[in-house]
Amino acid sequence: MACTKIVGYYVIPLLLYFASIQCVVASLNVSTLCIKEERVALLKIKKDLNDPSNCLYSWVGKDCCNWIGIQCDNQTGSILQLDLQQSHICTDVLSVSPLGGKLNPSLVDLKHLSYLDLSFNDFEGVSIPKFIGSLNMLNYLDLSNANFSGVIPTHLGNLSNLHYLDISDPSTTLWVRDIGWLSTLSSLQYLNMNFVNITDTPHALFGAVKMMPSLLELQLSSCNLAALVPSSPFLNITSLSVLDLSENPFNSSIPSWLFNMSSITKLSLYDSSLIGPFPSMLGRSNLYKLQNLDLSYNYLTGDITEMIEAMSCSNQSLEFLDLSNNQLTGKLPHSLGQFENLKDLDLSRNLVNSRTGVSGPIPISIGNLSNLGSLNLDKNMMNGTIPESI
Repeated sequence: MACTKIVGYYVIPLLLYFASIQCVVASLNVSTLCIKEERVALLKIKKDLNDPSNCLYSWVGKDCCNWIGIQCDNQTGSILQLDLQQSHICTDVLSVSPLGGKLNPSLVDLKHLSYLDLSFNDFEGVSIPKFIGSLNMLNYLDLSNANFSGVIPTHLGNLSNLHYLDISDPSTTLWVRDIGWLSTLSSLQYLNMNFVNITDTPHALFGAVKMMPSLLELQLSSCNLAALVPSSPFLNITSLSVLDLSENPFNSSIPSWLFNMSSITKLSLYDSSLIGPFPSMLGRSNLYKLQNLDLSYNYLTGDITEMIEAMSCSNQSLEFLDLSNNQLTGKLPHSLGQFENLKDLDLSRNLVNSRTGVSGPIPISIGNLSNLGSLNLDKNMMNGTIPESI
């Protein structure tokens, strides 16, 4: 009887202890198993996708938080990331076929999704679904190189939490009628719309970009932009580091504001039908952080001596300079040797006729460019002896 009392005295708290352990284990199991409704949504998404290489082979069973391409919240089990980029879900990307088919609207049932990557797949003939604009928790969206086509839906403007947006694709035809929806994405830090045919005016486009004060990188290459706005659209954007406006038919001179962005490290305007001389204020420019400048394949004129001397006064961080295939004249100045971080210098093919092109000898100071890995002075009017310092 005494023993029974003793056992009873200790058993009750012991049972409570094991019960508490089971509750803890149960809660741990909940955190590792995704929510049933979201698992069902994933299976519907899988059903509508063409997966000839069976990249989604792991999408079986109940524990969808361990399925390839899925990341869940450790506490709630909610799906936070859906990463279906080909190279991320297929082990042998050289021999597999990308995902195709269509996107099932059940995607919107992933209520807490903050990261969506569908890049480098093949949704040929499919438009970007409007319902993606309902995923209002997204802060990362990559639809690049996925072979979507047609008009980009204005519904993407509902994704006000986006920090990263990439809808570039050189292999298909994406286009924008009204760019106004872009102005609501005020949290963007990265925007890539390369190869998107923007039929709205440059004024409307840069007016929308002006509403992104945290923007770090802007890629607008091959967007069929017909002009550069006369005044800077980046006055409120103090952290912009990369600007690519290449391969647009601007057919205009270089506006002075392009050389007055103190945060820029990379500026690309190659093959953009730029005409005329460099801005006269180049020597007073604020491009002291600039590392990469590409103005090749344009119709720029002027004295390269003045340009290099002006830039050497305001920039010592330049690593890549390409002024090839323009109509520059003049001699390479001694100040060229001040760009000690320069790795790639291309001044080739400025010879349009027998009276133009970069002329004179190679300056001895070129020997100061100890980091230089590539030097191209082809198709100019240079003469003299190659300096031993090279």
